[in-house]
Amino acid sequence: MFARVSSLFFGSQRPQSSSTLQRVLAGGEEDGQGVLIVLEEDVLQKWLITEPGSEKVVLEIQLGIMVKKQFAKELGSSAVDSMKAWMLDVQIVSDGALLLVAAINSAVPNPILHYALATVPLSSIGGAVPDQLKSFKMLSLSARYQIFEEESLLDYHLLLSAPSNITCHIYSRKTVICCSGKIKCIFFYFKGNLCSLFFITYPQQFTFVPLF
Repeated sequence: MFARVSSLFFGSQRPQSSSTLQRVLAGGEEDGQGVLIVLEEDVLQKWLITEPGSEKVVLEIQLGIMVKKQFAKELGSSAVDSMKAWMLDVQIVSDGALLLVAAINSAVPNPILHYALATVPLSSIGGAVPDQLKSFKMLSLSARYQIFEEESLLDYHLLLSAPSNITCHIYSRKTVICCSGKIKCIFFYFKGNLCSLFFITYPQQFTFVPLF
């Protein structure tokens, strides 16, 4: 099954491109068929897979313009076309998909990279593909954007304890961010042959925690 689905992503049934596959998630079952959620650059897809070898895309959402519009609104800019956005990660939640996104206003000097959480439905509405985000929340995390640091600036990922849990964590190789209220987090810090265990309670939303 997975070899066949893989061929759809990378083989003859999809045009050759340099697009990036950020995440593939198993989404349980729907009408007796397996569900896969795929985030590829700014496109979110929902696949239905049936053994022994039938699969199809049942939903494809173009996220780019929706995310750019929302960032422009939050940043008080009317120049949507000057916004450059990235879809960093996705996780399945009870009412759709939770996205970790980032954007800059490329029209300003020394642009700031802003991060946000957004949700989008994973089902069509009256047969129509969703054309707007269900929710959007800016994070108190930002950084000066520099092209030579782009890889590390975009190297953030999303983690949920359960689809029905509103608590999520955003992490990179150096930081952990808790996106809930008073949550106790446990993480390991490795440096050389030493290992330290940290217990941290976050009293506020979106607390930024440097690891080193």
